Amino acid sequence: MKVQVLGCSGGIGVGEFTTCVRINEDILLDAGTGLGCLTQAELTQLRHVFITHSHLDHVCLLPMLIDNQFELLTSPIHVYGVSPVLESLHQHIFNWKIWPDFTQLPSADAPVMAFTTLTSNEL
Repeated sequence: MKVQVLGCSGGIGVGEFTTCVRINEDILLDAGTGLGCLTQAELTQLRHVFITHSHLDHVCLLPMLIDNQFELLTSPIHVYGVSPVLESLHQHIFNWKIWPDFTQLPSADAPVMAFTTLTSNEL
């Protein structure tokens, strides 16, 4: 297993990025500003994103990741979290006001992003 810490800071500045950890080529733990350290080729390999909690420093680049890959995706990027986290993402970010609801695009039957709710015993 390959673990790459892309960001682990509580803020931003030169050389400081918020929480984002890549496991192997296709898994992320959180989607903070550290996600911006990956190349386009590395971004296209991501398929699973686990969100620990809905604070902005852990989710801020998730919308950009999905948007950036929108036309390239042939299967959804799966976003995992407990129910309150996924509800916050849907209500406050992927709500058609702040950002498109990618669980409905390009269609509800074939979205580019899929939420998967985890229970406490799955964490």
